[in-house]
Amino acid sequence: MATDNPLDVFFDLVPTGAVLYAPIFDARDELVDFRFVRLNPAAQRLLHLPAQPARTFRQQYPHSGPTGIFAQYRTAYLTGHPTTYDVPYQGDGLDTYFRLVAQRSGELLVVNFTDLADLPRSAVEQSLRDSRAREQAARAEAETQRQRFYEVLMALPAQVATYHGPNHVYNFVNTSYQRRFPTQALPGRSLREVLPEAEAQGVLAVMDRVYQTGEASYQQELEVWLDFNGSGQPQQLFLNLFFHPLRDTQGRVDGLLDFSYDVTEQVQARRQVEQLNQGLEARVQERTGEVQAARAETEAQRQLLQSVLTQAPVAIGVFQGEDLVVAQANIWLCAMWGYEPAQVLGKPLLEGVPELRGQGFEDLLREVGRTRIPFTGTELPATLRQDNGELETHYFNFVYQPLYGPAGELLGVLNIATDVTTQVEARQQAVVLQAEILAAAQRQVAEREMFYQVFEQTPAAVCIQRGPEHRFEYVNPAYQALFPDRVFVGHTPAQALPEAVEYGFVTLLDRVYHTGESYFGEALPLVVRNAADGPVRTIYSSFTYQAYRENGAIVGITTFAYDVTEQVLAKQQVARSRESLDLALAAGQMGTWHLDLRTDTSVRTVQHDRLFGYPHLLPEWGYEQFVSHIVGEDQLAVAVAFDQAGTTGALHFEARIRRTDGALRWIEVRGSVFYDDDHQPLRMAGVVMDITERRQAHQQLELVTQQLATANQDLNHTNEQLTRTNVDLDNFIYTASHDLRAPIANVEGLLLALQHELPAAGRVGAVPEILTLMHGAIERFKRTIAHLTDISRLQKEHSPAHQPVLLAGLV
Repeated sequence: MATDNPLDVFFDLVPTGAVLYAPIFDARDELVDFRFVRLNPAAQRLLHLPAQPARTFRQQYPHSGPTGIFAQYRTAYLTGHPTTYDVPYQGDGLDTYFRLVAQRSGELLVVNFTDLADLPRSAVEQSLRDSRAREQAARAEAETQRQRFYEVLMALPAQVATYHGPNHVYNFVNTSYQRRFPTQALPGRSLREVLPEAEAQGVLAVMDRVYQTGEASYQQELEVWLDFNGSGQPQQLFLNLFFHPLRDTQGRVDGLLDFSYDVTEQVQARRQVEQLNQGLEARVQERTGEVQAARAETEAQRQLLQSVLTQAPVAIGVFQGEDLVVAQANIWLCAMWGYEPAQVLGKPLLEGVPELRGQGFEDLLREVGRTRIPFTGTELPATLRQDNGELETHYFNFVYQPLYGPAGELLGVLNIATDVTTQVEARQQAVVLQAEILAAAQRQVAEREMFYQVFEQTPAAVCIQRGPEHRFEYVNPAYQALFPDRVFVGHTPAQALPEAVEYGFVTLLDRVYHTGESYFGEALPLVVRNAADGPVRTIYSSFTYQAYRENGAIVGITTFAYDVTEQVLAKQQVARSRESLDLALAAGQMGTWHLDLRTDTSVRTVQHDRLFGYPHLLPEWGYEQFVSHIVGEDQLAVAVAFDQAGTTGALHFEARIRRTDGALRWIEVRGSVFYDDDHQPLRMAGVVMDITERRQAHQQLELVTQQLATANQDLNHTNEQLTRTNVDLDNFIYTASHDLRAPIANVEGLLLALQHELPAAGRVGAVPEILTLMHGAIERFKRTIAHLTDISRLQKEHSPAHQPVLLAGLV
């Protein structure tokens, strides 16, 4: 394909192989493979591949790992420095000797390689080539060992870095460590330059001491404030720091190993009942050099790995074969199992640690060895033996990582584990506590709703008043019903119920609010007016003032009150009735009795027995003795009344008794019947009263009534006679006033004529007197006639009952 870019033309024409690779990163941001971008024609010819193969580099060349080629490419890409590597390659369809030169360019890796097997060779060159081949094999072995160390450190859930020199210049950092510094490149820079704030916090002093004395230092949960981003805002961390001196071949300290892990989340989980587990990863970079240097470096790496395995504060072990023989186990792993190293090393896992049998870990290890796929366990439980010999369940975060040999063969399974029991139990406790808090909150909500419903429906008057002014916050319907015309919520007692101030209730509220002591009021009166000009009424209430608290402090008062006005008025009426009853009892007019129908025994007052003539209470008194005092003809009526009382539940009769002194008296008995559970009459109780005076008065009233009836009969007979007399009188009056009027007028005229005609001389002696008498008699007769006429008129206007009076007037 034609192109105008001279670099593309040069790339295609160069006689040596040239390949462009693009990196492939995994989920943890680690470089794990390369993708073919482009092969020049020479590379296509030498490798027998197309210009852009579909498979990745490691898929195409699995032996690139054991031979160290992938490690060279990875180092060249990550460091940015060019690398040269002469390596024989046998496998994956190739059998030759390559010289590889790798260099990063932007986001790509450029590799140029030459097939040295195609060049002519002299005997010296052949000898040199054989020597270099042997050296290269040794280098490959060293690289394999380094790669194994590298993979172990990469699998460690820790942050690893190495420093060189007394200034602690970064020589290597793994991915977990580098992730803390997303914007900074660390290799070649001193710790003082990268984290100047670490010196003021004493970290550099610890490192200087380890470098100078050669004694390792372990700082547990060290609190530091570090600015990883260079933003000027340091971040709080809690770190477990392990500084180990690194020595050269002469045993002199020339650097430090920084093996640390961030326990911030664990510390915060312990303090705040939360935790986060942070996996630790490890990564190491080794410089390539000459064969002796490589061998020395390999030995140093072995020693470093051994130091890491034995001193790292995490459990590390290696298991080999189908029986999972314990090839390596550091002190932390042995302590985790509860055994000494000598008790487990070289033995199958389930033989050395039989407590693990049946818990599934052996199946996971065999699965990782079979599939060669790592397994990560998070907070999985394991039941292990403790120092006291007892079994106990702990929780672990662990990684099962397959380990490979130089030829890619499986050497075993690496186990890296940390005990997170404290964090898991803290989180579980936090979950339980949160569940309990949630349940408590739900119960409080339900209780409040229940209390609200109870307050709304209870017949008791309930109100809540808040603050020292006792401002009404809530009143239930029963409280509002006591004062239907008042508005309470949001008002003080002086505003809503000023009568409460006058009667001293606010003073009681003040005392409860300031002392916290409840007050119980019993039937206290309160005079209120229903409206501005309405009637005044007195309310009696029994109530409780109780302090209402929030967070232990008094914030208000809760009132529970009952309207006992009816009860108080009833008690007052009962008291008045009791006074009357006491007066009656004291006067001996009434006695009380209680009769047990089963035993025919009774309890009585002294007034009871006195009614029957006994001066004192008799020791025994029953129904028969009571009936013996009843006058014979009334005994049957009394027996009937007692029989009917057993059915009706009420007893009432009046009867005559004969007292012990022989006197006859009338009594009235009233009582009630009480029944057992089977509704059988059990006992009677009531009163007996002397009603003799009342009966005598009644008899006198009946006598008077009879006398009045007789008088009425006589009066009716008299009225009949008067009626007949009135008729006769009426006839006489009519006759006198009509038939006699003319003769009397004639007589009167004659008398006047005689008086007039007789001479004066003849008006002497008896004649004048006779005339005068006759004239007077005529006048009286005329007046009598007029009076009878009036009586006749009045008779017609009034009832016969008034006629005797009229006649009396006539007489």
